[in-house]
Amino acid sequence: MKNMIEVLSLCWEGSRAARPLLPAVIALQVAVATAATYAALWGRSRLFDTLDSDAELARDLMIGAQSKMGIKEKVMDWISSVPLLGGVVKETPPEQERAQL
Repeated sequence: MKNMIEVLSLCWEGSRAARPLLPAVIALQVAVATAATYAALWGRSRLFDTLDSDAELARDLMIGAQSKMGIKEKVMDWISSVPLLGGVVKETPPEQERAQL
């Protein structure tokens, strides 16, 4: 490849095989995005309606969410337990520690 025109022509010719598939891929992407957006909005609406009607359930959910360890914390604990990698993980300041129940 000696110049930009050769690069552009190679890209143009290389993409020729994928051009007939593009409309189907675009339609599939729009359908998946629409379904995902609808599901997120439906779940948010249902969640907030439930939390508004039952304050005790909301409190229990908040306590349960704080007591579970997330994936990031699990990975950080595993890395800190490995002797060679333990120094890589920084200790969290006290103000950022998880709430103890």
